[in-house]
Amino acid sequence: MTILPIKYKKELNAVSKQFSVELSGVGKKYHLVKFPHEKQAESEFWALRDINFSVEEGQVMGIIGRNGAGKTTLLNIISGALTASEGKIFVKSRVLGLFSLGIGFQDELSGKENIFLNGTLLGAARKEIEVKLPEIIDFSELGDFINMPLGAYSQGMRLRLGFSVIANLDFDILVIDEVLAVGDGLFQDKCFKRLADFKRSGKTLIITAQGLDLIERLCDKVVFLNHGKMEFCGDVLEGINRYRVILNTEKFFVGPVKKEPVVENTKKWADDIGNWGKKFGTKEIEINSVRFINRFGFECRNIKSGQPLKIKVDFAAKNTVKNPHFGIAIFR
Repeated sequence: MTILPIKYKKELNAVSKQFSVELSGVGKKYHLVKFPHEKQAESEFWALRDINFSVEEGQVMGIIGRNGAGKTTLLNIISGALTASEGKIFVKSRVLGLFSLGIGFQDELSGKENIFLNGTLLGAARKEIEVKLPEIIDFSELGDFINMPLGAYSQGMRLRLGFSVIANLDFDILVIDEVLAVGDGLFQDKCFKRLADFKRSGKTLIITAQGLDLIERLCDKVVFLNHGKMEFCGDVLEGINRYRVILNTEKFFVGPVKKEPVVENTKKWADDIGNWGKKFGTKEIEINSVRFINRFGFECRNIKSGQPLKIKVDFAAKNTVKNPHFGIAIFR
């Protein structure tokens, strides 16, 4: 439980019973240090400003945005690792914050000993870790390596062990910051299924990820951050599409800068994206939909290099067309 000042707690308690997390007008300010030889006055930088959203119990919230947009700062505030400079925060239950897999891991200790060390640093009691130990070891699939010094582990094995601890501890709210690319493809699938199990069990997840595929598959809603401000909060696909428009039309700088004007043709493409590709040629064949299917069989908007991809095109021919040819071009 994150303890709030009494004035915040009273104001939010009346409306927060169905929510796990609520933020109202939250901002985070940093003072930029003035060095003795510099003439300019001390300045300030707002990493976040006017953030407002709520997460219901059992929901999965995704936070998207470029590096430097404020995602990690926001997660640190929710988990209690940072204090907001302004605004009100309500966190209902036990929060587990995951910002780096394997916090506190020591090379000279065995994998089993590191489970106790890591779990303790994450806030779990020793008794809880002892009860969960067989499940943690089984989930990690490390076999006899669990009794070997961590110094003998590969990076992938370390990540497996770190996620296995998280995957088996008790919590109400889990905050995860871009640490889900764990191990090989099969183990990544196992991690995703565990997160899906958390979701089905009514736990609240708040995650960031560079790969938007995970956000699409797992999240119920998204918050899109841009230059420390909340550009959008709501439907997952709409939020991702807005993020992609920004990626294609803006130069990015960390901090307050004057934005370059959006290229008119690119903006027009973004505005007309719903009809793009349907109004060209003789119209003897009309394309009704184009869908991208990933290796799991899910429709997606984001594919990593080297992963298999199926493209399904639904079309209707108004007349008989002999020897039709289809061409597909993918633009970033």
